[in-house]
Amino acid sequence: MDSNVFSLLVGAGAAILVIYFIIVVLMIVSYWIMFEKAKQPGWAAIIPIYNLIILLRTASLHWAWVFLIFAGIIPIVGFLAVWVFFGIIVSIRVAKNFGQTGGFAVGLILLPFIFYPILAFNKKIQWTGVLNKKDVEVGGEYKEKKEEKPAEETKEEETKE
Repeated sequence: MDSNVFSLLVGAGAAILVIYFIIVVLMIVSYWIMFEKAKQPGWAAIIPIYNLIILLRTASLHWAWVFLIFAGIIPIVGFLAVWVFFGIIVSIRVAKNFGQTGGFAVGLILLPFIFYPILAFNKKIQWTGVLNKKDVEVGGEYKEKKEEKPAEETKEEETKE
């Protein structure tokens, strides 16, 4: 009887491992396609830490936020900070930059293994965010620059009036 229980547990463990492997491959492929939609290198999806930097870029956040990972060393509080930032804030910003609503952002937060593939494989969902590294401050968001016309164009417009 003990060998039956053991073989059942081994079989269940193997099934869980296969399902986990399938989800990991699906997420890597989804990130790859999502990064390419955001005009970033798709291969970044398979490089640890660098994929988080690119994810922060797709969320229009400064790359220095990646150091928040080290807050996970602090028991409970650090884990919550990392989860709130990478799990919630980044997901909301990614959904916004792909032109999606708050409901889709909730889906990215609660069921990322379903909604990131939707984001990646749906041809109707396109990148609408901003990726100008020069407009970023370490504290947070990209700043929208007002397009300034060259002095020659403004003079020409004034003379026409």
